[in-house]
Order: sequence, then C-alpha cells, then structure tokens
Amino acid sequence: MLAEALAPQVEVAWTGVGVVPRTITGQEMAEARTAFDHPLVTMDNYPINDYAQDRLFLGPYSGSDPTVASGSSALLANAMKQPTASRIPCSPPPTSPGTRKDTGRTTRGGRRSTTWRTAIRAPVPP
Repeated sequence: MLAEALAPQVEVAWTGVGVVPRTITGQEMAEARTAFDHPLVTMDNYPINDYAQDRLFLGPYSGSDPTVASGSSALLANAMKQPTASRIPCSPPPTSPGTRKDTGRTTRGGRRSTTWRTAIRAPVPP
C-alpha cells in the first residue's frame, strides 16, 4: 500500500478527482486523506489552459468546498501560460479575511469580486 511505503513526513500532492475537476468536495478530500493516510497538498488545475489554449480563464477561483483549503497542507493553483492574465483568478485581495493568500480562493467569507478588481487594477511589471 502506498501510504505504508511513504515516510511519515511525506505530503501527497493530488488534483482532486480527475485532472481538471469542476470542483473538489469536502467528501472527496476526506476520502483522499483516508486513502493516502498522509497530509495532502491540493493542486487545483485552475486556471491552467494548456488543454484549451484558445481560452483564457479569468473568472474567480471558486467552486471547491472551503474545507479543501483549510484541510490541505498547501493549496496551489496552476497558472496559465499567460502570466499577466493568470493574476486575475489567482490574486487575492490584500485585506480580505478568509482568503488563501497563495491562490485567491475565498475560504470563509472573503470577497471574490474584490480579488478580481484588485488583480486587474494592479500595475503590470515591465
């Protein structure tokens, strides 16, 4: 069994059920934690667009259960090939409570619309 073969300090990276899931539920996370019996690093494949290169995903990072963010050792977003455009869904508002700083996902009442407005108003580096 994989869990038994891994050292106790190893964290397991997972993407939810499937490579690009629409959402990740708390139930799916609980099942993964049971199966792997190690802390989980959740890598959400949003807003990645390598499978749909004719599209830019600019909507807020939302849809997954808040327990996914709070129950993960780390929550990572997979940016698009277009780094400036990726800032829109991946940038958190600077002072919104309950927002995962590393991804912009609101976990407990943060404002997704503020995240989007902050990102599009931020200066673009040269």
